[in-house]
This record gives sequence, C-alpha cells and structure tokens, in this order.
Amino acid sequence: TAFGSASMNVTIRVDGTDTSTSVALDTPTLTAGTVWTVELFCGQRVESIQVAPGIRPTVDWNNGWAPTAFLEPGLNELVAVPSTEAADGWQLLQDIVGAEFGTLRFDGSGRAVFWNRRHWRESTVANTVQRTLTATESILGLTTVELSGQVRNTIRVKAQPLTVKPAGLVWQANDVYTVPPFGVLPVWADAGSDQFYQVDTAAEVIPSGGTAVHGHSGYRASRAPDGSGGEVTNLTMLIEPFASTIKITFSNPNPFPVYLVSPKGTTYPDSSDGKASVALVGRLITSKITPVDTGTVDPVLDSTPTAEATVPGVVAAQRLYTAPDSPWRQRLSDAQSLADDLLLALHRPVPQIQDLSILADPSLELGDRVWLEDPDGTKLNDPLWVVGLRTSFDASGMTQSVTLRPVAAPGQFIFGVAGRNLLGVTPL
Repeated sequence: TAFGSASMNVTIRVDGTDTSTSVALDTPTLTAGTVWTVELFCGQRVESIQVAPGIRPTVDWNNGWAPTAFLEPGLNELVAVPSTEAADGWQLLQDIVGAEFGTLRFDGSGRAVFWNRRHWRESTVANTVQRTLTATESILGLTTVELSGQVRNTIRVKAQPLTVKPAGLVWQANDVYTVPPFGVLPVWADAGSDQFYQVDTAAEVIPSGGTAVHGHSGYRASRAPDGSGGEVTNLTMLIEPFASTIKITFSNPNPFPVYLVSPKGTTYPDSSDGKASVALVGRLITSKITPVDTGTVDPVLDSTPTAEATVPGVVAAQRLYTAPDSPWRQRLSDAQSLADDLLLALHRPVPQIQDLSILADPSLELGDRVWLEDPDGTKLNDPLWVVGLRTSFDASGMTQSVTLRPVAAPGQFIFGVAGRNLLGVTPL
C-alpha cells in the first residue's frame, strides 16, 4: 500500500503476479503528523501486509517473510468470534478445527498444518501416491478390519446461531466511581451472557442528549459525588475491549478527586443530576434467537439451526450420528455442508488397515497417500491414506506401524485411477 496526497495504490501479489488498483481517499489531503485509518476488504486470504510511503510505479517487495504454518481455508463462516478468554490455546485450536471435522497436526519439520475435511478429496498432495507398499518388499504384517460398526446413514448437525444487534448503548455504570487525585481508576464492564462487538473506543464527555443521540462512548464527571462543585472535562478514558468484558481506565490529572456523575447546574437534564455517568456505545453479539429484520439485524440465522443428511429409503434401518455441538459452527448452511460430507464418508462400510507393519520409511508422514499391493493375502490393490504412524527401534533395526484409511471402497470409482474411473459408479 502506497499513500499519495488524495489517493493510495493497493498492490496484491497472487502466486508471483502483481495486480494494482488506485483507491480514492475520503479526505482530499494527507498531512504529516496525522493518523489515518483505512479499511480494505479483500476476498481472499492475505499472507502479509506492507505499507510504503509515496506513490510508486512498482512495489519493493520484502520477500524475506516465510510462513510458519500451512493453513487451508476453513469451511465454517463465522458471524462473530465466540468468547475465548478462558480457553487453553491448544484446546481452543482443537475446538475450532473439530467444529468442521478438519485435521490439525505438526509435520516432520515442526510446522503447524491445518487441513479442512475436504483435503482428502481435493488436495493435490493428498491425491498423489508417495510410496507403493508391496507384500514382497515392504509389508511385514497386515491386519484388515471392516468398519461396519461405524456406518451411519443419517447425520444430524446443529448450528449455534449468533445475532449481531444494532449499534447502541451496550453498557452503563450503575455505581458512582471515584478517580483519585493524579491517579488512575480501572473499571470493568461485563456483557453478561452476551459479547461486546465494535465498541466505540473514541471516548469523550457525553453531551446533552446522551450517547444514544451522540453515538460515542464517554463519561460525565463532577468535583462532588452528588454532582455539585462544578463539571470536570479533562479526564482520560482509555477503553480496552475483550470478548465479554471491557477494561476502562480513567486518568485524573487534577489535584482533587473526581466523581463520575452527571454534574448539576449545567445544560444536562435535571433528571440526570448526581447519577452515575459512564457509558459504552457499540454492538452486542447474542446467542438468543431474534426475529429476522434485515433493516436492523445484521445478520441473523435461520431459527431452526439443525441440518440433516440421510440416505433415501433407510428409515427402517436408521443409524444416526449426531455431531457434537460447537459455538464455532454458526450458520445452518455450514451445518448442512458438514452433514453432507459426513454422510459421504460414513454411509457404507470400508476396510481399514490397522497396525500395518512395514520396513521403516522416515519420509512417510500423516496424510500421505500410498498404494497397497497384496495379491496373495487380502487381494487389496488400492490407494490408502496414512492416518496413523508409529516408529519403533529394536535390535533388528527400525520398523513402522501404520494405520491406513482407504481412499474408496474396494472396486469403487476413483477419479484419475485407470480402470477405476468409469462413469456410472458412485464416488465415496
């Protein structure tokens, strides 16, 4: 991003190709020493951001940045981020990934990796055979288990909808607070069962008419707790939002105590004299379902947030799987997508290779696709994914025990595999 006097150039690099566009600024002139806030909305994932002074024909890219994680796009679109203040970091990541049935792991180099649930069907890496395991050269022992007990033909997934309420007063003080001379006072605002969102942090003295009319967070203050003694307007009010709480820090530069009440004898209404006066303006996120009103509610979910996918004609032999509830699954469309994907994976039994003992291959990693050839034993000649991997050492050397999940049922359609990609065969 490069700033000029009345516009700025925004350059985006995608796979080594630069695209540039000019954006006009609302204010005609940029002046030195002024802080400007610019919001850009980009419809794709952004890896890193650079800001450059002046208008330039080309961008001096800083290519020294290297990603420390590999992240595929998430499949749950959030209305808002749930409260996470008390969550353990690793457990929080597991909860987010688990809500969409993705995979979170570390690769052989220690890099964090997130795969969404469609990685196995759509990723080039997941569909590239890394090694062929044969009974004559690699396999030391093989056990096959058919997972008929895990078959589910009806999937039920719930969404937990969140509503973003219209902007307005989200919190106000009920008690009179005292800021000591030359001192500071922290005040904590609590949203209760709701969550703060887009709270105005540019606080000021609340004018006549209040925050509802003026639209800003703020305070009123007096020299006495009953509002007498004169108004005080030189306090500093620092607002630090968290998820369900907000820390407000007042600083008093005066040699006398200041009381956060509406002062008497001013232009403020008499009904507010001596009353506590600290208020926050913003929006609240609530899990309570409210009627859809596109004019004032932005946005709200369907009031029946349960998705279901089922194989036709199996009502008499229904085998139901209900996915665990999660606050990270907020839209009915996301719940339906998850139900459909789970049905594809669970509606028929497939053999799983458990504890396959092979000659060790340190290059194998979780998620690798391998080809298994066992013409004399199980008769398998299929591609499988490595979903479990354990390496051991003993006097005879290094061995590995792997668990393999089939890409498809035996003899089933597999895209791109000669002899298995015939039309008319239903894919998994």
